[in-house]
Amino acid sequence: MVLLLKQLKIYYVLSDICPATPAETMSDAAKKALEKIQKWKDDFYLCRHHILNSLTDALYNQFKKKTNNAKDLWEGIRTVYVTDETSTKKFQVSNYIDYVMVDSKPILEQVQEFQVFADSIISARMKIDAIFM
Repeated sequence: MVLLLKQLKIYYVLSDICPATPAETMSDAAKKALEKIQKWKDDFYLCRHHILNSLTDALYNQFKKKTNNAKDLWEGIRTVYVTDETSTKKFQVSNYIDYVMVDSKPILEQVQEFQVFADSIISARMKIDAIFM
């Protein structure tokens, strides 16, 4: 996602604030400042929607309603998914523990999904107690 936003030259809106509106309205400098403000707003809009577009449907629904701000959206996603190794392990274990089987899906498919969570825990060199499993 960072690569895409940088290629589109809109990544800067995640760190830069919107330029201030000039006090004067007719000078050339004021017109250029207004153009910069409008460009920043357009890029900000594009950035937010590119981030939302890259999410799965479930994540889209989760994050779309949280904020209209691209920077807050990006930080929310980063805090949940792009963290240190310990948090990633917690996330994997959380998926494993919170998994719920439903009647609307075939049982074999659900068992395979559950096994993927278990395999991700084992591949992260964490042990799962046999009794717990």
